Amino acid sequence: MYSLRLLTGTGDNSVWVQSDWLLLDASFQTPGSLDVIVTAGVSAYFAASQTWSTLTMNDYSSALIQPGAADSRLRLGELFLADTATLDLFTNALIVEPVAGSPDDVLAALSSAVARARNAEPLWSGAGITSSVASWTPWMGLAAVRNLGADGLPIRPDLGGEPLSTNCVIVALTLNGDADLDGDIDADDYFHIDQGFINGGSTCRAGDLDYSGSVDADDYYLIDAAFMSQFGGSEKAAMRAAPMQTIPVGAGNSARYSTGGFSTAAQMPAAMSPDTRRESLWSTRRIFDDETETVPDLREDETA
Repeated sequence: MYSLRLLTGTGDNSVWVQSDWLLLDASFQTPGSLDVIVTAGVSAYFAASQTWSTLTMNDYSSALIQPGAADSRLRLGELFLADTATLDLFTNALIVEPVAGSPDDVLAALSSAVARARNAEPLWSGAGITSSVASWTPWMGLAAVRNLGADGLPIRPDLGGEPLSTNCVIVALTLNGDADLDGDIDADDYFHIDQGFINGGSTCRAGDLDYSGSVDADDYYLIDAAFMSQFGGSEKAAMRAAPMQTIPVGAGNSARYSTGGFSTAAQMPAAMSPDTRRESLWSTRRIFDDETETVPDLREDETA
């Protein structure tokens, strides 16, 4: 692998990556700009925590961002990604603060690129925006969200001390269902997916964790598995790996459970109030230490 470190000037600068296996570590002096272009068919590596004006990846090009610190990132003003190009974030976050176009349009484009990569066979192997870590860590994935909370404030005010505005769009590796990007699955995240289910949400922050275009049972399975993973232990790991089955639990409802006892709601009537539905869902998800709380054995309903 070749390593190239560049400190460009204060004007408009461009770097063309035309050789395979080049490790690029580039920055620019302000005021100025840096545009990085990866030519067709080239495979490149980027150092962690880079800030560029634009990144252009042409047909069949690929780039892997080196593993960095927990708050490492690639920050851009614009990303131009060919349909056949692949950007592997690994553990880094991608931040795009658009200089042209709306943040919502950028979110839609980045979500589409994540969907192409994620929903290939096998998962996370397609062209688009991917993470090698997600491919071998089934309870993690890439969350593409606009950095705008319901209160009008940024979801993440900064990343590694670098301020983030509400116009930023973030693609970050995190637990499936971590809607507020705080690194865990809690009641706030279940509130988001419940609201997305009831209101027909179609974004990752609204609960469409598999980028299928809607919030459904598969998304609930993903967030429940991520919730379980926080507690670790071989017994819970076995639950995650156990096959899932679907059983009836009442008129208009259904549920899924694994042979290990891990249960998750698969379908609830939309007419149920958000508070009632959320409490019902939590009743099957409170899976802590055995001495504090137990999980209802939904398998008894098979014979009901």
